[in-house]
Amino acid sequence: MSAPDPAELAAARADPRRNLGKFLVLGELGRGGMGVVYRAWDERLGRLVALKLVLADAATPEALARFERDAQALARVAHGNVLPVYEQGALQGRPYLVTPLLAGGTLTDLVRREGPAAVPLARRVELVRDVARAVHAAHEQGVVHRDLKPGNVLLDREGRPYVADFGLARLADARAKLTATGAMLGTPAYAAPEQLGEGRADARSDVYGLAATLYFVLTGRPPFDGASELNVVAAVLQRPPVPPSRVAAGVPGPLEALCLAGLAKDPAARPPTAAAFAPALDAWLAAPGARAPGRRGRGLLVVAALACAVAGAGAAFALRTTPSAPP
Repeated sequence: MSAPDPAELAAARADPRRNLGKFLVLGELGRGGMGVVYRAWDERLGRLVALKLVLADAATPEALARFERDAQALARVAHGNVLPVYEQGALQGRPYLVTPLLAGGTLTDLVRREGPAAVPLARRVELVRDVARAVHAAHEQGVVHRDLKPGNVLLDREGRPYVADFGLARLADARAKLTATGAMLGTPAYAAPEQLGEGRADARSDVYGLAATLYFVLTGRPPFDGASELNVVAAVLQRPPVPPSRVAAGVPGPLEALCLAGLAKDPAARPPTAAAFAPALDAWLAAPGARAPGRRGRGLLVVAALACAVAGAGAAFALRTTPSAPP
């Protein structure tokens, strides 16, 4: 990405509040309960970056441990569709992470800006397929994301997706329990039922997040919505999702079947891993006519291919699983 305007840099250098060590804060990209993400200029290396900084009033021991875990999770996952970490450290006693600053926004931005129908269906499926491969790479390293959603999929200028924000990720072999029993983790509209109650999140919770993300790219909305967060939680726990084909026209039956399987309330009823999810999407993409606009899918042959991909990939993953890996 090109350098910012010289006048913008000069204004940042002249404001002490925007000088954070070697970083110049140029603007705010987002903010949550724990941290803030800035668009920043790295003076030493001469590049634009995303600077994620823990908020001063959120720097509790639990939050700091979770932030450190974020860095550990990202460092352990080497995959072309996982957002890399340039560096980590502390600024004024507050931990920070530096990642690339991507120009394409999020998957949420893409679908809502152009509308689901404006983005070719095969392209939307490819994006989710690439995300599933990245999540599988994380699972192989014992990392469960636990907050998969379209807003955590960033796009570069060429449209390549990157899974970001492992701030809620759990190292499967970590012994420290940083979250109280029963505490809610994740975003309710995309969180698996077990994350909203007393259940234990594992790799199958990420499969649910993948299915919820697929639902979004197929329909332009999450599988569950409501007037309040409590309404959404109640819907996730108690109601089946409305089939995507009843929300948006032209949803292929095989993709709908995969989507609904991944959204099963019972984790045991879902495709077992992200390793099963990605080949199922590949099977649909490889079917004759799948990339033709306005076509609904190829019927029983494609359904059979999807089923074989899910079963085969799940079995292959089970053979590779070690005791420290997610189920």
